[in-house]
Amino acid sequence: MDKSLVTRHGERYRMQETIRAFCAERLADAGETTRLRHAHAQHFLALAQQASPSLLRAEQLDWLARLDAEHDNLVAALRWTIDTDQPTALHLTAALAPYWWLRGRRAEGAHLTGPLTRQLGATAAPDLADEYALCVLTTAFGTPDQTHLRPHLAEVRRVMEARTSAPRQPLLWVLWAVVAGPPADTEATARQYSAMFTADPWSRALRDLSTGVVAVYRGDTVTGETHLRTALSRFRALGERWATIQALADLAPLAERRGDRDHAHELYAEAITLAQELGATEEAADLLNRRAAGHLDHGDLTAAHTDLTQVAILGRQAGAPDWVATAQLGQAELARRTGDLDTARTLCAQALAASPPGAFATEELRCRSQTTLARIELTTGHPETAKRLLTEAFTVAAARGNLPLLATVLAILADLTGDPDLHQATTALTTPAPTPQAASTALTLAAHHLT
Repeated sequence: MDKSLVTRHGERYRMQETIRAFCAERLADAGETTRLRHAHAQHFLALAQQASPSLLRAEQLDWLARLDAEHDNLVAALRWTIDTDQPTALHLTAALAPYWWLRGRRAEGAHLTGPLTRQLGATAAPDLADEYALCVLTTAFGTPDQTHLRPHLAEVRRVMEARTSAPRQPLLWVLWAVVAGPPADTEATARQYSAMFTADPWSRALRDLSTGVVAVYRGDTVTGETHLRTALSRFRALGERWATIQALADLAPLAERRGDRDHAHELYAEAITLAQELGATEEAADLLNRRAAGHLDHGDLTAAHTDLTQVAILGRQAGAPDWVATAQLGQAELARRTGDLDTARTLCAQALAASPPGAFATEELRCRSQTTLARIELTTGHPETAKRLLTEAFTVAAARGNLPLLATVLAILADLTGDPDLHQATTALTTPAPTPQAASTALTLAAHHLT
């Protein structure tokens, strides 16, 4: 090896840079660069496509490690095909989407696919519609202000609403849900898509997870927990860690809400271990943030501070400003509860600035920033400012059917106005399964005070 033209790095060999540059020049002189770059891209496309289904199965750790080892080659292949072979670039993006999503590389995926998305325009080729959607959605996750992506996202919506069969990449369901948010008509959506979720065991489990998440979002924690438990059982049986984390993350706060903190912390501990195995940085941040919220609710401020500090660290590691902002919001709430309102206001304003309107992925962060700021403004004698902040949060809660957010708005309005009907409506809305009448009454009362 002392006189070799290559050097050894672990189990792999690398050509010395001067030799590599010399060989690249000779290839160019011989007119062979394009042929070999094409062969290189096709080889790593085949690898990514072979790996992609296994990333949602029990063997995912082995395949993640294999893709890690070929990371530089995969990136080089994608960059070259973006410039020279758009269909291959789209296929490679679709195959790599689970890798970026599971491995804490979403910011990297967004950075790599951004140039491709800009090339695509606002019309998907029929034979590449799924690949188009995956590319645009991957870009969207790294784009806080999605104004320039609206035509592309509108095309993705058209593709998703017109589909009659399951996507070739099951993770597309997840990416679309996170960008689009819950459907306005849950029953109609279920009728349209339910049969498509039977394509494979992972998708069948995802159907239960999605149903559970939407039910909790609508305030029905009883139905939600039932479906989330079913999803957890199915994902555990598959040995798929990432989706298991999602089910655990949604079940833990429900256990905490019932007062079963020990069980909640068991669920968090299991999920955090799985996230560490995957290297799923953003999932780890989400779990710690949820656990911190539980600590705050139970007055354990030291534990909340510890978790929130780690959320900020993980957000920076992942290149995810939304998780840094989420940590700032949690720290703002911590400061508010300890009476440091100036610090709380500053942190809240920073979190609000990092979550521009119009993107569902950061909508909850934006609205929670507004409600926390409203509490601060109310405490410091600025009720009109508090009311203005609550108005946007209410508009979002009403449009989305987000009953937990609506309950928060009502509780602050009750403090602001002293209206006993608002206190009663808040109580009715925070039962395990609020009635449609409770939601209707809450909306009417809030609208009366805010409009």
